[in-house]
Amino acid sequence: MKNNTHKSDDSRQFLFRFLYGDGLKIDPNLNAEERKKYVRERIKKIWIYNGFLFLFVIFFSEIQDNFSQDRSYFIILLIFIASIFIVLGSIDCIKLLIRNHKIDNMQASIQTKNNDKTKASNTSNDNQPAATGHFEQAFYRQLGEAREQDPLIGAKTGAEDIWNMLIKAFTEPDGRINAKAVLLWASGLAGFVCQVSAWEKARLDGKSPELFSVQTKDGKNFYMGESINNPLLSDQNSIWNLAAGICQKLEPSRPLPNIKELVKQSVDMIGNENYKMWNEINPEQMVKEYGDFWKLIKNKVADYCKSPDEWPLLFGLVLQKALQMTVKVTPPEQNCLEMAMENALFTSKMDIIEEL
Repeated sequence: MKNNTHKSDDSRQFLFRFLYGDGLKIDPNLNAEERKKYVRERIKKIWIYNGFLFLFVIFFSEIQDNFSQDRSYFIILLIFIASIFIVLGSIDCIKLLIRNHKIDNMQASIQTKNNDKTKASNTSNDNQPAATGHFEQAFYRQLGEAREQDPLIGAKTGAEDIWNMLIKAFTEPDGRINAKAVLLWASGLAGFVCQVSAWEKARLDGKSPELFSVQTKDGKNFYMGESINNPLLSDQNSIWNLAAGICQKLEPSRPLPNIKELVKQSVDMIGNENYKMWNEINPEQMVKEYGDFWKLIKNKVADYCKSPDEWPLLFGLVLQKALQMTVKVTPPEQNCLEMAMENALFTSKMDIIEEL
């Protein structure tokens, strides 16, 4: 029964795209305001078509008496078909509004549960371990159920949690946030997790990861391969696409950096003992720190995400938040996106095996 429903919905999707140039689906990744705008535009488009169809019906209803009986049957058939499309268009308007409302409710519910989970975690004590564990199980079960409406809800909810941890860690006693440190950690963890997910997927599949190592003169290993590059650069929700997308939105007049040049630069720096991240930070020391942090949060990340494929997405969303914050406070001559990708690219290639 469920499969038949999906097939029917797919047919309606095709019909809607044919008539109105888009599907009935609403992207749950859009924020509430963007989704409202999307729904308004779709409904406007539907009723433009419906208006033309309505005029068509009125026009041919008025002139059908001027045709022969055979032609009148044909006109009546056209009027009937046009009327059906008007009804379908009206139904599609209602469906768009309902689906948007469901996404609003689902996201509000998940946010409430996440806030309750955080509050419970902050107020828990040694006398409540069983209750807290039960609460967490219920939370993650509800999160799994919410994936039916939004497949990425786990990564998005997890990103909020990790983001709050970073903000808390880099907030000074006077309330100021060290934006540069937040960007460093968000971008470094994004690159770090791209390689972590490659190792973890291989482990779960019982295979060796599709990576090849480059050994420098001092015996250090660097890892490369499509299983790192895909979540970092190529996938639809890759680190690069998420980071570039938010920066284009924040600074539409600023051209994007040449990602091929940044990739080449990161490869050229392999084996360079004098290389410093952003000309001031030792990347090897940072990898050890990323590793220590990963050991603290890896179980939490695994609980939020359905599979290791979602881990880079989670940290890509964290990086988006970091860029949203740092772009606003960074001098115009500094390119936050270029800085973030330099760190993510180089970190993704470093030897992290001891940190897993």
